[in-house]
Amino acid sequence: MNNLKNIYEMQKLEQENNGDETRSPYINELIKLVKRIKEENATQEELVESVNKLIEMFDNLKTVADYLKASQPPSDDFETKYARLQELLSLCKDSLAELGLYYEDGNVEHLDTPIENLKNYIAEIFEITDALQSVESSQKVYAGSIEMNEVLRIGYGYCDGIYELEPFFSRVNVAADTINSSLEQMKALAEEPSDTKSLEKNMPEILKILENMQVAISKLQEIVSAEEKDKNEIRKNLEVIEKGSQRVAEIQQEIAEEIAKMEEEKTKRVCPRCGAKTSAYEPNCQNCKMLLPPLPEGYLPEQESVNIVADESGVSGQGSAGAANNGQKIITPNVAKMYTVALAVAQGQAPAEELGKMIEWYGGLTDKAKADFESITEPENMSDEEKQLFNEAYNLFKEGVYGAIDGLHELERYFEDNNLGHITDGMNMLIDSGEKMYTLETMGDIINKRMEQGGAPINPDGTPMTGEEATEEAPADDPTLA
Repeated sequence: MNNLKNIYEMQKLEQENNGDETRSPYINELIKLVKRIKEENATQEELVESVNKLIEMFDNLKTVADYLKASQPPSDDFETKYARLQELLSLCKDSLAELGLYYEDGNVEHLDTPIENLKNYIAEIFEITDALQSVESSQKVYAGSIEMNEVLRIGYGYCDGIYELEPFFSRVNVAADTINSSLEQMKALAEEPSDTKSLEKNMPEILKILENMQVAISKLQEIVSAEEKDKNEIRKNLEVIEKGSQRVAEIQQEIAEEIAKMEEEKTKRVCPRCGAKTSAYEPNCQNCKMLLPPLPEGYLPEQESVNIVADESGVSGQGSAGAANNGQKIITPNVAKMYTVALAVAQGQAPAEELGKMIEWYGGLTDKAKADFESITEPENMSDEEKQLFNEAYNLFKEGVYGAIDGLHELERYFEDNNLGHITDGMNMLIDSGEKMYTLETMGDIINKRMEQGGAPINPDGTPMTGEEATEEAPADDPTLA
C-alpha cells in the first residue's frame, strides 16, 4: 500500500548519519542555500526560485493528502493527525513566505526564524506520517500489484461500509487501465519465442487469468456507474481479481526463480583440474579448491575478476594435457608447485618467505628460458608451412617467457602491501604463461615425431600421413627447425 509514504517524495531520502538537518532533502537544500547566502556565495534570486518551488510543492502535498484521506482506515486518531498534518503544511508555507522579509532589506537575520520553524514543522510532519504509515502497513495485503491491492482493499472496504464510493470508483478505473495494458502486453509477448520454460508453460493460463480479470473489472465499472450498486456483485468480481492476481504472482515467482537459475548457470565455470562447476564469483573451485583462471574482461562487471580467499584445504595445481582439448586451462607441473605454495601463504598456512623462495626458484627457470629465447635465430630455406610453424612457436615462446616475468613481478608486489590480489593476479599470469609453454612443448613433440618418421609429414595427432595425401602435403625437411 504505502500510500502515505508516497505523500512526500522528500521521504524517499531519510536522515541517516549524513549531516542533514531534516529528513526532507528539499528543505535541506534550502538550509544549505541560506548558509551560502550568509557567506555571500549565493544570490537572492536563487533563494526566490527555491522558495517558489517549495511553496508549489506544499500546495501539491495538501492536494495529495486530501486525495489519500478518503482511502485511510477511519478513526478519531486519524482525524486528529490528518488535521494537524494539514495545519503543518500551511505553517510550512507561512514560514517560506516569511523569508520574503529578507528580500525587502537584505538583512540575513530575517532568514533564521523561518528556517528554524521549518525544521520543527518538517520533523513533526514526519512523525505523523510515520505513525499513519505504521497503521496502514498493518492492514491486509490482497495482491502484490499496488493497483490491484488498492482496488481490492478499497472495494472490500466499500462493501463493508468503511469507505465511500468515490475512492473506490477512481481505483476501479486505474485497475482497469492496468489490466487492459497487461493483457495486451502478454498477448504480444505470446507471439515471441519464450525466454523461459516456465513462461512458455504458463502463458495460456496467464492470458486466461487476465481475460477473466478484464471481464471482472469491466463489470465493476458498470456497477459503480449504475444508480443501484449491487455490493454482492462487487464482492464477487473483486474475488475474481484477487484470485487472479495471486495466481499471476505465483507464476511470476516461478519464472523469476527459473531466470535466476539460468543466470547462475551462465556464471559457472568448469574447474580445469577436477571438472566441477563453480560460480564465477568464487575464486576457487568449490570441489578441489584450485584457484580458478581469471575471467574474461567485462564478464562480471560488478565484481573483481578473481580474489584469493583463505580456505581450510590445501591444493595442488596439477593439470592434465586433456584439458587442452576442451578449452580449459592447463596447469603445468612447475606452475602447480608455485600455486600450492602461493595459496598456502594466502591461507596463512605457510610464511611469506616460502613464497619468496619459490619466486626465486621459478625466476631462475624463467631467466634460462629468456636466454634461450633471445638466442633464437630464424632458420634459412624454410617452406611456407615451416615459416608459419616457426612464427607460431616463436610468438608462443615470447608470450610465455614475458608472461612469466610479469607474473613474478606481480607476486613480488605482495611483499609491499600484503594485498592478496597480487598473489591471485600473479598466479593467473603464471597459469597463462605455463599454458603457452605447454602448447609450445606439444608443437615441439610433433616436430620431433616428424623427425623420427624421417621427415614424413604428420597429422596433428602425431601419426604419419600416408599415400597420395602424404606425397602432396609433405614439405621439404629442415633439421634446424627442431
